Order: sequence, then C-alpha cells, then structure tokens
Amino acid sequence: MRIEHTPAMTPTIDPTPKRTTAEHIKAIEPAAAAIPSTAVVISGQTLLRQRLFFSAPDVEPPMPDIKLDHMVLRPVLYLSKDDRVLLGDIYEFAQLEGIDLEYVDRLGFNLAEYRGSDDGRRMNPHNRGDFFDLEGHMLSYSFTDEDTVAAKKVRESPALQTTRLDRGFIQNDTDKDYSSMFHSHFGFLELVVNRFSASSDLMPVDGRFTRHQYTKHDYIEHVSKEVYEHKVFRNRYKQTEGGKEGARPVAPDTPSGAQPSTLREIIHQYLQKNAIPTLFEAIARLRR
Repeated sequence: MRIEHTPAMTPTIDPTPKRTTAEHIKAIEPAAAAIPSTAVVISGQTLLRQRLFFSAPDVEPPMPDIKLDHMVLRPVLYLSKDDRVLLGDIYEFAQLEGIDLEYVDRLGFNLAEYRGSDDGRRMNPHNRGDFFDLEGHMLSYSFTDEDTVAAKKVRESPALQTTRLDRGFIQNDTDKDYSSMFHSHFGFLELVVNRFSASSDLMPVDGRFTRHQYTKHDYIEHVSKEVYEHKVFRNRYKQTEGGKEGARPVAPDTPSGAQPSTLREIIHQYLQKNAIPTLFEAIARLRR
C-alpha cells in the first residue's frame, strides 16, 4: 500500500531487555491433557532446531558472541539459551493447541533478527528521513490501522511485566519505526506474552491461529510530495562545472577534466552517473 504523506517522527524506546526466569508450565498443561493418546507429539526443542536452525534434532547449534562479529550471516545462532528454551516451549504449546507453527517461526525469526542486531543496537530506524525512492521522494513506513491497534494491545498487556519473552524485543517489534515491514503477528504475540507469564487471567486460543496466512502488504508506505536531493542521487545535484545549469556534476575531490586515479575517485565518479539504492530501498521495492 503506497500513499502520499509526510514522514512521521520516531518515538523513543527503551531497548533494555527485562524478563522473568520462572517456568510457567500452566501455559501448556491444559492443552496437553486435551491431546488424544494416539497423537504424535514432537518435542519443542526438536521443532526449534528443525524449523529455525534447519539442523538435526540432536544437534545443539553454536551460540557465537555478537560482540565479536561485525557481519551477522545467520541471526538465529545469536538466540540466547533462554530464547531457545522459551521458543521450544512455545513450539510445544502451539503444537498441543493446534496452532499453525508458522506463527512461531515468524516470532522466532524476528527475535533472532533482534539478537543478531545486538539487541537492536545495530538497527537503523527507517522513519528519520534517510530513505528515498529513485525519484528523490522521502519514504517512511507505518503499521496498518489494524496492526496499530493490535501493537498497542501488546504494549499495554497486564502480563507484560512478568512475561518470559524479552521486553526489549517486544518494544522493538511493536515500534513502527523499526518493524513496520517485518514484524510478528501481533495477535499471536499478545497470546505468547499472556500465556508465558505469571498472569492468572489466561487468554483463550479459540482456534484463531489454526492457519497462518501471509499478507504481502501488511504495512503502509508514505511517500512525500516533495522531491529531495540526496547523496544517492549525486547526478541530480546542482553543483555543476562553472555554474552552468545542466552540466555534469564535478566530484569535489577530483579536478575538472582529470581521470580518476584512486578506487575512491572511481567509485565517486560511478555514483555521479548511477543512482544506487540502499539495501532497505531494494527490499522495499521487492515487497511492493
């Protein structure tokens, strides 16, 4: 969905993770009692390793130190021990309740992206005027109206204070300036926050999540009416030879008429003639 709009400002979030470590078995006991004795139940850890790590069920994937890695190629490896235990419990809970496991996959991959970005520290908000389309229109993103309401319910859940799910991740996942285009299903997120907490008022499942349906345009893209000059569009700058309108721009560090001699000058000259979209812009266009 693409509409004309002026970009919104980014709210401040607290990325500090806060959690409880108590096990809340009551979240899955009622469902376990309802499963027929002939049903085959796969352990949560087996499902976790098969579906998120794509590994053998008896192999524990390594846990590298995010502080030592500058390029994260497999974010799932940065899931902490507590994350893995919790996700295994969520897989088991979902299996017993008849919930489509893709809801858990989606939550797990988003949590992994959060961990792989050093708990959000390496994430750049995309609503601060840093993203443009190829014509120079400023882009910003927000949740749909339905997701805006659902995200608010998650943030205001009474169970938030005692949930086992990382509160820093929840803040990030429900923040439109970080997760508009890639976020968990907020209805399922609310269920997880509630059922894996110390809350005595457990939410019913009610068969709402028996089948996961992927929605391609589950966010809103706002496009400014104004056209901006941006470093990506160097060939559109007004800096010209001799101040003549329409003349080819001159690289600040390359004398007029001189051939580039360093890699930096070659790249600079190439960028003058070719608008290179950012990775974020490329992903955004693929999802339209």
